[in-house]
Amino acid sequence: MLSDKGCTVIRPQNLNESTALALRRARPAGTRRGVAARGCAALTALLLLAGAVAASPLLPPATSDSGSAELKEALARLQAGEPASARRLVRTYLLDRPDDAAGHELLGHVQFQQGDLQGAEGSFERALELDPGRASALVRLAITQAATGRPALARQTLDRAVAAGATAQQTGDLETRLARDIRKREAAVRRVERTVEAGGREEIARRLHDVVDLHFSLQQQHRAVEILEQYARRYPKDRDLGVLLAETYATLGEPRRALAEIRRVVRVHPEAARARFFEAKVLWSLAEQHDALDAIERSLALDPRQVDAWIQLSEMHHAHEGHGADVHEHSREALERGLTANPHSPALLVVLAEMQREEDRLDEANATLRAMLDERPGNGVGLARLALNLAEDPAQRDEVRRLARAAAQAEPELTLVRHAVARSRQLDGEQAEAVEMLEPICYGPQRTGESCLHLAQGFASVGRRNDAAAAAREALALGLVGRSEDAARALAESSAAPG
Repeated sequence: MLSDKGCTVIRPQNLNESTALALRRARPAGTRRGVAARGCAALTALLLLAGAVAASPLLPPATSDSGSAELKEALARLQAGEPASARRLVRTYLLDRPDDAAGHELLGHVQFQQGDLQGAEGSFERALELDPGRASALVRLAITQAATGRPALARQTLDRAVAAGATAQQTGDLETRLARDIRKREAAVRRVERTVEAGGREEIARRLHDVVDLHFSLQQQHRAVEILEQYARRYPKDRDLGVLLAETYATLGEPRRALAEIRRVVRVHPEAARARFFEAKVLWSLAEQHDALDAIERSLALDPRQVDAWIQLSEMHHAHEGHGADVHEHSREALERGLTANPHSPALLVVLAEMQREEDRLDEANATLRAMLDERPGNGVGLARLALNLAEDPAQRDEVRRLARAAAQAEPELTLVRHAVARSRQLDGEQAEAVEMLEPICYGPQRTGESCLHLAQGFASVGRRNDAAAAAREALALGLVGRSEDAARALAESSAAPG
């Protein structure tokens, strides 16, 4: 379902090793590293079906009203087709000047060009928090909202931009594009609403999901709720319809109504495992942790094949246990139980190996990954992760090279795989080539603390001390554990030292 950020939720049918790691990194609220991702779903397939997709306008050319030499250099890099270098320069600038609106706006522009639309939106919003009347940032925010399927919200933002003094040169034909997109979506809503019951009872919830997504894209959330409530009264025993209504309440920031509706569904359908899983997530959002854990356990008792639920249970335990001597005890136990029910599940094995790595138990992590690769020898995530783990030991250079090459042959498009290949090149002494590969990873939409640490090490090896310090600081900001954190901190301090 579309949220105000236009992002997507990981669905169980889409769960793989990469999304499992993403789910793990999007920890439930209250954990040490981040908060749970907000639930929403992509509109692309629906809008293609309805003929309502309008080409999103390009951002106007990047400019900077700052006298900063760093931002001018970043702008030049962006215009030269080097967005990763531009992002590095802007991020480095903002580490020392976090309240510079021009810096945040330029960062948003770079993120947009890299396809990181959610990051771009956040950067434009930060620029506007610092400078609410910044017309250029409002125009760029409107374009980003349009590109993420929210033309009605984009039109509201464009009106603010015009009121703030945006020129015709800045806005281009955005208003015309938005009006056309809105008309197409309104027509699509009418078509889909007329066919809600055309496919029979079993199709009602699916078609209503389409109706809700279209209304959300038009900023008509309350109309979406009215339609769902109308059908829920007509078909009170329809499980999928009840779940959709509960999800809609949650998306609108009404968790108590979401909880009441999902519990009604559970009373009517006590065997509905996914409904109980959603109940657990709503309870967790309400800080009712014990009840959330109980609900997810009930869900898994009904259907232990829910790999995403086992990962979520593990993360809930991690957050619930705090910072004790063995913070991972129950979290690890949840994954092991999940593996008992789902032997050789690549997603569960990858997450377990990641947990073991975080605990500096690399031998166990590597054994877990090898067990997965015995079953799935061509699994790119497993091959890349094992290569990165073994790269900590220079004596494993040949094995790292073999694993990285195998990963690249299996899934060359994965960021983790490209990271492993770059790390292999570092071990082979190809530092300049490794830096060239690592920079767009560290300063891209799927950056991690580990990739930035390796970039910092690469920069240091080729004498770029200031860049090394900046990448190490970025790594620390993104989050590292154990020896990796110590290495990044030492590198940041030594690289930044004069002399």
